[in-house]
Amino acid sequence: MTYCSASFVSILNRSRYVAGVSRPPVAFWIPNWTTAELEQLDPVRDWRLLMNSGDDWITQTYLHLRDAGYPVVAVHSPPADGTVVVHIRRFEEITHASPPPRLRIVSVRAEVLPARRDADWEIVQNAAAARRRRTSFIPVWPQACLIPRDLDRDPTVQRIGYKGFAQNLHPYFRSDVWADELEKRKIEWRPEFWDDLDPPEWQDFSDLDLILAVRPSLRRRYRNKPASKLVNAWLAGVPAIAGREHPFRELRRSGDDYIEISRPEQALSAIDALRSDSDRYGRAVAAGLERGTQFSTSAVVERWIEVLEIVGSAKRPSARMWEIQRRYYASARRSRLAASRARRRLARLR
Repeated sequence: MTYCSASFVSILNRSRYVAGVSRPPVAFWIPNWTTAELEQLDPVRDWRLLMNSGDDWITQTYLHLRDAGYPVVAVHSPPADGTVVVHIRRFEEITHASPPPRLRIVSVRAEVLPARRDADWEIVQNAAAARRRRTSFIPVWPQACLIPRDLDRDPTVQRIGYKGFAQNLHPYFRSDVWADELEKRKIEWRPEFWDDLDPPEWQDFSDLDLILAVRPSLRRRYRNKPASKLVNAWLAGVPAIAGREHPFRELRRSGDDYIEISRPEQALSAIDALRSDSDRYGRAVAAGLERGTQFSTSAVVERWIEVLEIVGSAKRPSARMWEIQRRYYASARRSRLAASRARRRLARLR
């Protein structure tokens, strides 16, 4: 089965959310695509076009909600009222001039940026970042057109994969030591690094038996990152070996969800354990498939709609109070950025 169609989402939600809606459509700030281009864009078919754009989370969300029948509109200028969803890097494009007082601004926070406390609401990509008031955790979109592991494959580890950017993989797994250890075990290593000129088949898990999700530092907890690699592995029915990252840990419910390592060499022991126990491998596959249903495209659509309904019914501060907050937080943000630049300059001088 290939998860390469969003039609079931549209059928699921169209009658549920369009009928009786009295508020204006939710606006999505998408200046990098024209209206005509968006009309032709499909979030499933065209997923490679939505990589590395900086606005990909916003664009994908607009397209998925549009296809689900939820009332949304893409805009290049702030609407008079209602709700507008904007990527945090483009927040200033809306607020450089005072926006209409009845407009609710929802900031979608990128993984490496501080919070926009002058937003009416924030969307974040893991639960650890959602502790502030008027902040909601919504998972990022799973891999489109995902092809799960072939069920006819033996329940053992013969081929290990990595799907991601080269700089996000621990150096050990790019070393000769790792390659030699896998060769001794007659295991094929298949890293698929992103290449703009030759995009890899990130959607295809059909011939993989294990996925690595181990970032360069095993000390950092990467609290600002999403758990995408784990979620995609779950949906594909492929067990995962992951680092001690907070986004993974907050989703973990049992030891079968994934194998955690604190040193890269422990990956070899984990592989040996899975190869010697087919029942354990089967439990990991089953656990992942069960957990993955909570992060499917339809589940993320439902979560977005739930949050947007809450945002749409929330009371906004007065125009004067909003302006005071905006100026205060903008000043504090400039101070933080200036301090960060000063620390980087000092580190270079040292």
